[in-house]
Amino acid sequence: MGLRTATRRGFKTSMNSLTLTTCLGENTEPICKSVAGYFTDRLQIRVQYEGELSWEERSRRIDTGEIELGWICGLLYVQKVDDTAVPISPLVAPIMAGEAYRQQPIYTSKIIVRRGSDFHTFDDLRGTRFAINEPDSYSGCVLVQAYLAGLGETGNYFGEVVESGSHSQSIKCVANGQVAAAAIDCTVLNYIITQYPQLQRELRVVKVLGPDPVPLWVISNTVPQKTTKKLKQLLINMAAEEDGRKILTSGNVARFTAVQDKDYDPIRQMAHQARTVRWVF
Repeated sequence: MGLRTATRRGFKTSMNSLTLTTCLGENTEPICKSVAGYFTDRLQIRVQYEGELSWEERSRRIDTGEIELGWICGLLYVQKVDDTAVPISPLVAPIMAGEAYRQQPIYTSKIIVRRGSDFHTFDDLRGTRFAINEPDSYSGCVLVQAYLAGLGETGNYFGEVVESGSHSQSIKCVANGQVAAAAIDCTVLNYIITQYPQLQRELRVVKVLGPDPVPLWVISNTVPQKTTKKLKQLLINMAAEEDGRKILTSGNVARFTAVQDKDYDPIRQMAHQARTVRWVF
């Protein structure tokens, strides 16, 4: 494949290189770096990983086409394509390793508390101080709002809701007693506990929300269709190659599978339900 330039909807992408990033937690960074190298080794295109920018700037560059490949939250995906018509398409989603994922591209949000606390159920958290990572996080915020809406509750369920800035910070806030509880992406929680095993003894899960469609990989519509197909096939076939399996295992991923826009309709529905529960930070 020679060098090509594709122009769509006003964007222009030189096909001698592509940029890949993640807008998710720190657990996704190592695998994305490795996948960038994996792509570069197998294509006549240099694929570089962008990990220095804030996640907000990475997200903005996905919008503009400056970053062509991104691993993003399902909620962020539907906001981009539904609200602002960003020219991106679903590429693949991971099926995480472990029986809890049922060999499907799903994940959950876990409500955690300190193990020694008096909180044993979600009902026990009424009136307490609750941490979210940021307001546009699906697993860390919106899913909790949707759950409360389904119970007929309002934004006053918790005594106070604070924004920590990240899932890892929310975990720290619970562990050190700054808040009573937090909602954590299960893949991030598993990763953090692997890094800091003592947390397994310090934290307890009182409620699991979901499962829901897992964060997905998206690709800019400025990338030629032929290249998009090659990238998708490489990701799907990684589990069949020794080098690919090593990369997947490092990120606790079993394999990648193709996904479509309609697969994220459940997140659209939950986001709509969540609108009735508002928090002031």
